[in-house]
Amino acid sequence: AYALLSAGEDAQAMADFTAAASLDPSPKAMCLMGMLRMNLGDYDLAIRDFSLALEIDPSYAYAYAARAEAYALAGQTAKATEDMARARAIAPDLDLSAPPP
Repeated sequence: AYALLSAGEDAQAMADFTAAASLDPSPKAMCLMGMLRMNLGDYDLAIRDFSLALEIDPSYAYAYAARAEAYALAGQTAKATEDMARARAIAPDLDLSAPPP
């Protein structure tokens, strides 16, 4: 599914991510769905997906950083700053350009 996302095949990627998340609602699966929603400009649903990832694993730094990006794109600067600070506190060297770990 990540390869489909990278190739710009959003509809098929969303179908694959949705199926994967229904079978295994892992933080990584929720983050991948959130990333796709963010790429499609649906920041509210992306924020929801990243928040679900954090409900599953509150120490998942990638979800904080990704949610920070979605908050920033949605114009919610204070929340973006807060989430990025949390992400950096957990994983100072986090690389958002890579797929979720």
